[in-house]
Amino acid sequence: MKQGLFATPESFKEIETMIEGLPRTQRAVGYTIAAMTWNLTVDMVQNAIDLEDQKEAESLYNED
Repeated sequence: MKQGLFATPESFKEIETMIEGLPRTQRAVGYTIAAMTWNLTVDMVQNAIDLEDQKEAESLYNED
């Protein structure tokens, strides 16, 4: 579920712009958090796809 307090950026470029607006000493932290969030999102989406594929395969197997 989305966090209503925060906007959803239109692109990663928008996130980069926000990070580049941080003090130079904080940018590495911003990029690290952005990349970790990206990886988490990819894992969550892939897990959802895998679960759907598994359900579909089980459904086909159980039709007999």
